[in-house]
Amino acid sequence: MGIHHEPIDPKYAGQYDKKVVVKHWRGKTILTAYPDMSEVIPSPAQLAEKNRFKDAVAYARSVISDPQRAAVYRTKVQANRSVYHTAIADFMRKDKGCPNGF
Repeated sequence: MGIHHEPIDPKYAGQYDKKVVVKHWRGKTILTAYPDMSEVIPSPAQLAEKNRFKDAVAYARSVISDPQRAAVYRTKVQANRSVYHTAIADFMRKDKGCPNGF
C-alpha cells in the first residue's frame, strides 16, 4: 500500500484496469493492489446474504422509479441519506423481521 501526499483530484477513485485501487481517506490518497478473490469460496450463508442484498437493490430501484413511493420515502429520509439507500435499509430490516423498518 502506498500513500501519496500530493493532492490528487478526488474524482480519481476506484479501480483501474483491475490492477490498482485508488481511494481517499483522511485527506490522503491511498493506492493499493487490486484484491485477488479468485480463490475465495463464499459460504452458503454469504451467498444467501448476497442474494438478499440483490433483492434489496431491486426493491430500492423500484421505489425510486415510482414517484408516489419515492415521495413517501422522502418524508422519512434522514439527513444526508438518499431515498435509494433508505429503501435498501428498509428492505433489509423488514426482511430480518424488524418492526416498522425505520
